[in-house]
Amino acid sequence: MIKIIVVGKLKEDYLKDAVNDYLKRLTKYHKIEIIELKDSNINEEKEEIKKHLSNKDYIISLAIEGETLNTIEFKDLINNNLINGNSNITFIIGGSDGIHS
Repeated sequence: MIKIIVVGKLKEDYLKDAVNDYLKRLTKYHKIEIIELKDSNINEEKEEIKKHLSNKDYIISLAIEGETLNTIEFKDLINNNLINGNSNITFIIGGSDGIHS
């Protein structure tokens, strides 16, 4: 399963349409769960995010200061942890203050 935990909500219709299009394509291959959390202070967001994590989650935090992967590296990461492994891929997209360490 692929889980996407995101702080905040999309407001622009064109972005919502794009997300729905990609979900339609991806759900043919994997179960996708999107969890939208309220944008608040970083400590409250941390606690809300933790409620949706399990020991089987391989967490990928999407942050500006994070490591950049090329397409092949990203594909290998997904294959090693989702297809060949026994874990879920969980993407975390933080709010305006980033993601708590």
